Amino acid sequence: MELVTEAARIVLSIFFIYHGVNHFLNLKSLTEYAESKSVPFPKVAVLVSGAALLVGGLTHMFLFNVMFGAVIVSVFLVLAAVMAHRFWTERDAEQRANEMSHFLKNFAVAAATIISAACLA
Repeated sequence: MELVTEAARIVLSIFFIYHGVNHFLNLKSLTEYAESKSVPFPKVAVLVSGAALLVGGLTHMFLFNVMFGAVIVSVFLVLAAVMAHRFWTERDAEQRANEMSHFLKNFAVAAATIISAACLA
């Protein structure tokens, strides 16, 4: 079981690190996306969220201040869900379902991150 838990921790870490790096490598397109979702200060939001994902991933990977990193990532995920995946505003049923899926995924990943950090503490 320990091997499975370690593998899951590493996969979760890589997920956050990958997406954090992606925020910096694709700053222009993610800023445009944030603008389209009416996120305030979209470029700053993308940079800060990229940093939050990197910090969360690295703290989880190296077991350093894991709960701190988990809280940072979870705050980002909840804010992103509420600000960028507002399924309740979509008129098209397919788009509403897509946004709802992303909304729920963000909350699920935030919860899993907090649970993982609590187990590692």
